[in-house]
Amino acid sequence: MLGGSPSSVLGRDVRELVPDHRGERSPSLREQIIHRSDGASFLAESWAHPIFVEGRMTGTVVALTDLTERRRAELERREIAARERLAVETGRLGLWEYDVATDRATWSERMDSILGSVDAPMTRASFLARVDPRDRRRIEAAIRRALTINDAAEYEIEYRVQPGDGAGPRWVAARATTLRDQSGRPVRMIGTMMDITERKRIEEELRRLLTAEHEAREQAEAAATTLRKLQLVTDHALSQLGLHELLVELMRRIREVLACDTATVLLWDESRRGLRPIESEGLHEELFEDLCIPLGTGVAGSIAESAGGLIFNDLADVEVVSPFLRKRVRSLVGVPLRSGDTLVGVLHVGAATPRVFTEADLDFLRRVADRAVLAIDRAHLAESERHARAEAEQANRSKDEFLAVLSHELRTPLTAMLGWVKLLRAGRVSPAQTERALESIERNTRLQARLIEDLLDLSRAITGKLLLDLRPVALGPIVQDAAESLAGAAAEKGVKLTVAPDPATVRGDALRLGQVVTNLVGNAVKFTPAGGDITVRLERVGNDACLTVRDTGFGIDPDLLPHGETGLETVEVAADGLRLDGARVLLVDDADSLELLSAVLRQHGADVMAVGDVAAALDGLSTRRFDVLISDLSMPGRSGFDLIREVRQALPPPASRIPAVAVTALTRPEDRQRALGAGFDAFLTKPVDPHAFVRVAVSVAASSESA
Repeated sequence: MLGGSPSSVLGRDVRELVPDHRGERSPSLREQIIHRSDGASFLAESWAHPIFVEGRMTGTVVALTDLTERRRAELERREIAARERLAVETGRLGLWEYDVATDRATWSERMDSILGSVDAPMTRASFLARVDPRDRRRIEAAIRRALTINDAAEYEIEYRVQPGDGAGPRWVAARATTLRDQSGRPVRMIGTMMDITERKRIEEELRRLLTAEHEAREQAEAAATTLRKLQLVTDHALSQLGLHELLVELMRRIREVLACDTATVLLWDESRRGLRPIESEGLHEELFEDLCIPLGTGVAGSIAESAGGLIFNDLADVEVVSPFLRKRVRSLVGVPLRSGDTLVGVLHVGAATPRVFTEADLDFLRRVADRAVLAIDRAHLAESERHARAEAEQANRSKDEFLAVLSHELRTPLTAMLGWVKLLRAGRVSPAQTERALESIERNTRLQARLIEDLLDLSRAITGKLLLDLRPVALGPIVQDAAESLAGAAAEKGVKLTVAPDPATVRGDALRLGQVVTNLVGNAVKFTPAGGDITVRLERVGNDACLTVRDTGFGIDPDLLPHGETGLETVEVAADGLRLDGARVLLVDDADSLELLSAVLRQHGADVMAVGDVAAALDGLSTRRFDVLISDLSMPGRSGFDLIREVRQALPPPASRIPAVAVTALTRPEDRQRALGAGFDAFLTKPVDPHAFVRVAVSVAASSESA
């Protein structure tokens, strides 16, 4: 210990070896640095006890203990304790101990910051009271297991506690060890508790972010899938198709992409105020004939009124307008087709077996609908452009044909007139030829004047300014004058013209009647070959006068004969005239037309009630039964469109089913379509040809009788 052999220290003064020893007369114990003979030193504990002999100190006993290893161990223990304290503080660890026998728990100050300070001693029950109710039963079971003799002595668990400071629950991580006596009975539990609230918050935020990322990835994948489906359903190629081809292809693609049994598109019909099925995949088209679904009625009507579409996963208890749809489809999803705020139609798909359609299916159909509406609008626009172009081309052709005919008709008489004038000026004609020349010039001059008057009449008719001077007229002289004016032309062609007039008197415009007769006879003369015969016969047929112009020419192909734009099939009428005997006719028009049309109808035996506005017409229909309704479209106040809609929709049968004829100065094709779509059965344009007018009245009256 001192760095030498025992002999090297024998006999030496103890104070040389232990410098701090001063020869105390009483026992002493101290720590001091001992220097070895080899130059090293160490910390030692020295114990010195004096030796007395007969009251006199004769020596000292000194004992040295090397403290080097003990101090090193103490330092290590202090370092370990310091590290443990640092770990406890840094890790927010609380230390606790529970005495099973006394049911008392003690803990470190850190535990107060976790569980909150307490005034009374903490017991097992008071501790459990601070555990969150959601975890209390689980913690109580863990403590019970730890205190069971035959169970595990340790547990590690995470749970929530209620500190009682109003800050809300905190998450803690607890570890515990059970200490037992020699018999294995639990004596104490010691453990740690760490506040992991922030860790739990971070974990929850991480889970939320992971969930959000997962959902975003799923949404992105779903969006990509939807985009691919949309591209399959509504690619650019559809924009090159016409409306019919577009809808057929669209239905096929939707049915294929959604794996559905049916796909149907219905378009809004403004004239019928309902949805009409236009194209369908999986349903027989013939079942849709004349089907028109009002808004709010059935599946399609409900979808049309919805904001963004509807899902019907079971059609068993849903009103379905089409019985075949109920039989063929069990589940259905559909969306309205809208262009801005305007309803275009409805698109729906269905499954023959029960199927749960989802919001994703509905959202996909909405996207398809948005693109489909654009395609439909483009197709409508393209069709309208094609139709307008075709009409313009037809108008140009008609104009060219008209100008060609007009040029021919104007030049033909001018040729004869100028030719005879030149010959007369040259003095190259005989007296007999002079007379014939003058007759030819006079005849062609009249023909030219008549042609010009016809052109003026055409202009007046187009502008609605053609007026009739109605009064009693003797037809015989008119027919005779027309025949005589054309006798020379007939003789020149070698055509025999026979006239058999009757002194019949009718109410009409003498000038216009003369033009009609002249045109009829003139056409016969023009198109009858040499050696042919023309017979002009005027005779009475009951209360009517019948004019017949018969020739031996080739005639006109029946397919080229006009049909008067009545909306009805052509009716072949016997030569004995048209009759309306006993037919009850309600006539609605302005004052200028009522007199003429009433007279025409009454001359043919009709019982006519003539009124000047819609209100009077509705009053008449509510008090009397009529066979035919004839109405103008443009009238002061309410129009003929208003009248027919109210008749068809508001009046009870049989008034609501009365055959109706529109008589109007509106001559455009769209006016005719609108009138027929509104509920009229026939359409005539003014000025009305009396014969065509009566023929239409007879036809619709006959349909009323057959109904």
